[in-house]
Amino acid sequence: MRILASALILAIGFVSAPAGARKLQYALPPAASAAGEVRLVEGERAVLPPEVSGVAYLDEARSVVYRQDFGGMGVAGGLLLGPFGAGANALAIQKNTAREAEALRGKFGFAPDALLRAALTAMPASASASREAKLRPSLYLTRDKQERLIFWTIVDVDLDGWRGRYSRVLPARVASAAVVAGLPEAERAALEAQLRDSYIETLKVLQLDLEGRAGEFAKRKVEVEALAPRFHAAVKYEFVRRDETHTLIRALAPSTVQAAGLGFSGVLIVPNSEALVK
Repeated sequence: MRILASALILAIGFVSAPAGARKLQYALPPAASAAGEVRLVEGERAVLPPEVSGVAYLDEARSVVYRQDFGGMGVAGGLLLGPFGAGANALAIQKNTAREAEALRGKFGFAPDALLRAALTAMPASASASREAKLRPSLYLTRDKQERLIFWTIVDVDLDGWRGRYSRVLPARVASAAVVAGLPEAERAALEAQLRDSYIETLKVLQLDLEGRAGEFAKRKVEVEALAPRFHAAVKYEFVRRDETHTLIRALAPSTVQAAGLGFSGVLIVPNSEALVK
């Protein structure tokens, strides 16, 4: 369930097709566009995202999200103690999340909006574009058991009313204690550059997908520790593509599902060093 919860945040869709889902019409990207037909542009931010249990925001714009699963007794411990123990276990994790988020707040010195603008500047311009895909960026942070921060660069896209989410994990991890203490400027700048480059890679996959050039996807079993560092395990996904550098996992939401933002699909972009395909 923890893996699913993280996948929902990162892809806002189903990690694998539910029973009977083949009968539903999926919210795939619009019909393939010709190369250069769609221009990627920064979109406007609407209302602030809502408060979500177990999740903390690290900035006023609520564009930097933090979630972690450490601090309780784990799933087994919670079950052994019954309903009360499970509730106490969840509360302990939430308290840890809130405490760690407070320590991290204001420690980075960069924002997703600026990182996306830098990435868009690095993308080739198209003089023949006739449509615009409006983008809104965010960052999702979690941590592993060694207390190293894991970064996911996220881009939400709106193209002619179709919505999608493209998320890429950064291979590099940074000690949480070092961030809280204050990274030396050279290390902070290096992290900012890596995140900008991750947004660039995210935009490349997005562009290919909108142009119908992302390649063929197939059913594969994949383990991605960065999705849920405490509870990670191999999961069978319906739509996976692995090339020389990345493993792409398409998470699809049926187009009939409109509530809670589940009416679109997303792609998880995982460097091959971070994905174990079985």
